[in-house]
Amino acid sequence: MNRTLLLWALLFLSASCTHSPAPSEDASQLDWSAGCHPTEAEHAFVDVGEVTLHVACRGEGPTLLLLHGFPEFWYGWNPVLDALTQHFRVIMPDQRGYNLSDKPDDISAYRLSTLATDMEALINVVAPEGVSAVVGHDWGAGIAFALAHQSGDLMERLVVLNGPHPNVFARELQNNPSQRAASAYITYLLGERAHDSLQANDYQNLARSFEKFLSPEDLNLYREAWSRPGALTAMLHWYRANVTEDLHLINDEVITVEVPTLVLWGQRDSALLEGNLVGLGDYVQDVTIEKLPDAGHWVVHDTPEQVARSIIGFVPNGR
Repeated sequence: MNRTLLLWALLFLSASCTHSPAPSEDASQLDWSAGCHPTEAEHAFVDVGEVTLHVACRGEGPTLLLLHGFPEFWYGWNPVLDALTQHFRVIMPDQRGYNLSDKPDDISAYRLSTLATDMEALINVVAPEGVSAVVGHDWGAGIAFALAHQSGDLMERLVVLNGPHPNVFARELQNNPSQRAASAYITYLLGERAHDSLQANDYQNLARSFEKFLSPEDLNLYREAWSRPGALTAMLHWYRANVTEDLHLINDEVITVEVPTLVLWGQRDSALLEGNLVGLGDYVQDVTIEKLPDAGHWVVHDTPEQVARSIIGFVPNGR
């Protein structure tokens, strides 16, 4: 895999950073090693081998790699950026299939290990010396666990936000009736009608989860990301490539993590239950669990100050 070629296209946001970037025809070289703008995200396209990813960067200092989940994109980290960028250079990709990143047609292109390899290649490009931490939420947490398993030497710490360890989640889906019931939405997402249903009424079924904490302007940015050609299909392919219709995970590889790991868990999460924290130490050698009673699944939006404080306190050089 070619992990060194770059295609940089510099994209600009408004001073308030409230507009999603659009591709630019002018490619220019941008050296992020010295840091990025402290208050406005800078944008580039990075060739990571199989695909080209759209990546946002903000701040300077030790590097954090932030991995979003379904159905967000890089901008979903916005609530914690002001705090994090006082200590870190923050790298935020649109993962493959999302927003401005490439969207392969083949379902198998979205296997967990492949998605983790994207992030390994991205680190090798934007932070060849490695990153201080990888932070993942939801599906991004699954990618982070897989990345720490296969390339733990590229990170000093791992931070997981309401995202299950794949092996623990597989156990819960098989043995915990409550988790199977809570995960019934996955069967819906795997169905033939999911695309049209989610797209209907200006993506209302997706927007409903975010209406309580996103401004109308920010919610329009989410709709813009969902409506990009091929995006919604690719986002659903994440589920199709990794979960069967009877709610079994397709990949049964045992994923072990030696990197010191912090798990932040919003206790009001109705989709991912706290059974996913039980036995986590069997797979993660050094794990700290911090429960957030006032947060649900969308912890970055529910309790951004607490999330930022916990990350800053846990990651080296973040104090």
